[in-house]
Amino acid sequence: MVTAIVMTCHLDVPNVGGNGTMAPGITQFVVPLNLETLLIILTVAALDSIETKYRDHGATVTFTGLDRRSTAFHQRLTGRL
Repeated sequence: MVTAIVMTCHLDVPNVGGNGTMAPGITQFVVPLNLETLLIILTVAALDSIETKYRDHGATVTFTGLDRRSTAFHQRLTGRL
């Protein structure tokens, strides 16, 4: 059995091709999460959902008030969750 560890905050998914196929031998993925990582992922997904909803109706969406770290996480993960 081969285990691939997925680093969630960076979305580094090893051994998965662009077409969604796994490399031979990968039978298990381990996704280490802590509360902070989970909250970041959920927040970015919620912001993406809000942005998509209003852009679909022709509105421009701008998020303000995020600190540098939060902005970096949002930019790195947006559209990928």
